[in-house]
Amino acid sequence: MNSESRLLGLGSILVDEVYQIPHFPNRNGDVVATNHFREVGGGLNVLVSAHRLGMETAYAGAHGTGANADLIRSTLTKNGIEILQEASVAEDSGSCITFLEPDGSRTFVTHPGAEASPQLSSLQSLKIRQSDFVYVSGYDLIYPNSGPVISRFLEESFSEQKVIFDPGPLIAEIPPAFLLAIMDRAFTISLNAEEFEYLSKNESSFHACPLVIRQGPDGARVLHDSIDLHFPAPKVTAIDTTGAGDTHLGATIAELARGASLAEAVEFANVCAAISVTRLGPATAPTRAEVVELLERNE
Repeated sequence: MNSESRLLGLGSILVDEVYQIPHFPNRNGDVVATNHFREVGGGLNVLVSAHRLGMETAYAGAHGTGANADLIRSTLTKNGIEILQEASVAEDSGSCITFLEPDGSRTFVTHPGAEASPQLSSLQSLKIRQSDFVYVSGYDLIYPNSGPVISRFLEESFSEQKVIFDPGPLIAEIPPAFLLAIMDRAFTISLNAEEFEYLSKNESSFHACPLVIRQGPDGARVLHDSIDLHFPAPKVTAIDTTGAGDTHLGATIAELARGASLAEAVEFANVCAAISVTRLGPATAPTRAEVVELLERNE
């Protein structure tokens, strides 16, 4: 791995309030949860995934003051992830209610906090390396405060850095100008099949950079110009798919930083994501040794 390569996370980090439920209730109905726990999620999952594979990682986003922010900072520190900005004094960091069903499917309700209001001056004061990989989430482009700030920061502060963009499930809510600008700037776009379908129907120029199309248990595709490659995923029994896409993205970046081709990186990331869905919680990315062990078992 390039010793100077670092993953700089601009994707906001918040606290997941996870409720395991047997099924969704009817509208205006109720259901009794079988379990509940709080975990830090959001942009943390990408950073943890890359860090566990040996890449230096740093969180560049905003964080607040309060119980959620305290948990976020302690979790970042515990996972060896550098915190680049001082805490905001305005409000606590946000949260995301996650409903987890028995087959591993999850549904989210997000309530943004301090992470959705970054300050341009704080971002501009960061010491950015030319060799940095920069992770950007579509969530941060839809918030009225962070969207313009992140877009301007990317436009003014990055040249040689490799921007990796994950549009996320709210892709249709990203202002078109922000979406087009980051697609034009991105080194790689990583997205799921539903998000790819949206781009295919609504944007004509999204093939400007390689696409990694995550397909869950079916693996992933790499699509660029006339190249369309499919890489299957190991067969596992999923218990929680929360953060699987983030695990895949972080692993892809870590492998690219090691000098792997995009195809090699995606093939490796498929294994990482498969392992992550066999574990409960959002930041469940494996170490390199765990990936090697699974690959050896499947030979």
